[in-house]
Amino acid sequence: MSEKRENQERMARRALKNISVKVRLTALFLFSCTTAATVFIFTAGGSELADILHKKDVVYYNWKTIPLFIWLPVFFYVDILIVAMMFFPVTRNLLEYLLTGMKAVAVYGWLMLFLSIPLSLIILLYPLGNYESCGQKGPFSGSYYVKEIKMCEQFEYHPEKDKFNDK
Repeated sequence: MSEKRENQERMARRALKNISVKVRLTALFLFSCTTAATVFIFTAGGSELADILHKKDVVYYNWKTIPLFIWLPVFFYVDILIVAMMFFPVTRNLLEYLLTGMKAVAVYGWLMLFLSIPLSLIILLYPLGNYESCGQKGPFSGSYYVKEIKMCEQFEYHPEKDKFNDK
């Protein structure tokens, strides 16, 4: 039994040495990108949701925030997957663990895909029902919501005002 274990460890060490520098650098780049995206989504989405929960006077809401924020565990699992690829040899045991986790993440991802879009609309109607919209610039951009419509003036941009001030 111990001879089999030693043989597996020897093969694992050899496989780890055979991981090329190019593969490790690619994995490091992917890890950096996914981690940066995770941090960005958490900070941007978290501040938008915190403003809504604290019922601030001015709230910026983008309907895409909720699906991205709910998908953060999926992004976190991808980070774990990339780290596993970078530092551990790809063995059958590792693949079994990662596959088990991937099944759970896939079920969660599909479930949240179908639940997050209606949740975005519910947030738009229920918590933001007491707010006035300052108008939306496009279908994929967010908009500001204020408690009093007079506050919308600070978010309006008129290019002719800039031309007038330049003279």
